[in-house]
Amino acid sequence: MAAWFIQKQKDDAPLGIDEVAPAERLEELTYATDPNDTNFPSFIRSTTRKFLEQQHIALDANSDAFRRLSRLIHEAYIEREKRLIRRYMGEGTIHLNPRFANLDATSDLHPGAKITLRLLIERYENDRSKANNAPKTAKTHTARFRLFEDLFGPEKAIAKIGREDARLLYETVSRLPANAKKRFPGKGIKDLLRLPDEKLGKPMSPTTANSYLMGFTALMEFAVNEHLIDKNPAKGLKIASDGEKAQDKREGFDLDDLRKIFSAPLYLGCQNDGRGYSEIGNARPRRGRFWVPLIALFSGLRANEICQLDEDDVAIIADCDVLRIRASTERKKTLKTKAAARIMPIHPELKRLGFLTYVHSIRQNGPPGGRLFPELTVASTGYASDNFSKWFANFMDHIGIVDPKKNFHSFRHTFRDAFRLVPDVPPERVRMLGGWTLAGSDARYGGSAIVTARMLSEEIGKIGYPGLNLDGLLA
Repeated sequence: MAAWFIQKQKDDAPLGIDEVAPAERLEELTYATDPNDTNFPSFIRSTTRKFLEQQHIALDANSDAFRRLSRLIHEAYIEREKRLIRRYMGEGTIHLNPRFANLDATSDLHPGAKITLRLLIERYENDRSKANNAPKTAKTHTARFRLFEDLFGPEKAIAKIGREDARLLYETVSRLPANAKKRFPGKGIKDLLRLPDEKLGKPMSPTTANSYLMGFTALMEFAVNEHLIDKNPAKGLKIASDGEKAQDKREGFDLDDLRKIFSAPLYLGCQNDGRGYSEIGNARPRRGRFWVPLIALFSGLRANEICQLDEDDVAIIADCDVLRIRASTERKKTLKTKAAARIMPIHPELKRLGFLTYVHSIRQNGPPGGRLFPELTVASTGYASDNFSKWFANFMDHIGIVDPKKNFHSFRHTFRDAFRLVPDVPPERVRMLGGWTLAGSDARYGGSAIVTARMLSEEIGKIGYPGLNLDGLLA
């Protein structure tokens, strides 16, 4: 009924006195309010049926619901006539129906009409189903939401956000460079969009741009699920990739790279491990910066999986020395995926180089359950690997590995490639070692820590890097 009345108000808004014909409206009002008129009820029932058809609603004309709706539309019809009469005749004796007091041509019945973009973002962030997001994830969300508010305005009603707005976001992230706010401090998004392309510089990558579109799509889908809007205005929007496959964006280290890394002063003798890539000396600090790359090479573990290790993550299971890769809310340890939780046997080469001796020293000098690499500081994002990764990037530059497709994650690719050269290793075991999701029945059966430790320990020692001599790293 309200939808019918609002539409009629919108239809009536532009009408002039000649089109309204107030005297005729007054006569029409008399018929509409005459309880003895037999024709008008038929007209209202016909109007109700037509309205239901327009709304794609099936309702039996003999049902109580249909009769209630007919009565309401009858009231709405009378209220419409009264408003038209009062607009031009000023009939003070005609009293309006309080039921319609808050409805006019500008009304919007949708709940989203009262929900602003900022309120939606707050509701999205406070939604319990999205609780416990990692700090880095939360920081990423905050950056996206800031862009959305800057582009559309925080007070914009989400019901007013349409496909054209989504297209504007698409065009915006297609042009903006990475870290635009840092490069152009003090400038809003709309100010940046006024700059010529040559001033803006190279746009952010399609992957990064799509992350903004995906974030906006998720936000609008949340509004749909909350019944605040009817449809997602951003659905299906995606920027075409640059044609590069995901596996081509990172490369493993070749033998020459590995020789450069493990013959750097950090490994053969340096003043300290903070500037160990350039300062030659007699000391040989064996802390996190020394061990993390070696562990990555012989385990394929991700940077954060290594950097966040605690001393009690090093364990003996079924007489096998292993690393337990696990999350912990209490210790603020996170994993990328569920499959990342796993047991990783310690490679014989790491033992030969003295890793277990290092672990023993940490246990002697540190608290039980303390961090295995306590000097590796945790970043504001909550990740133990972020500051280390920045250091490692500088380390690579100084030893001459400048290929943009190579970074710390290249160790993971190198580890996987090493297994490709080993014959007869069952694929599911490789996936278990790498923390990759198992397929089919492998994901549903088994899981004994004892069996896993023994089984994977059989495989880990099979990989090596022919031509890479690490004897110089022996303590």
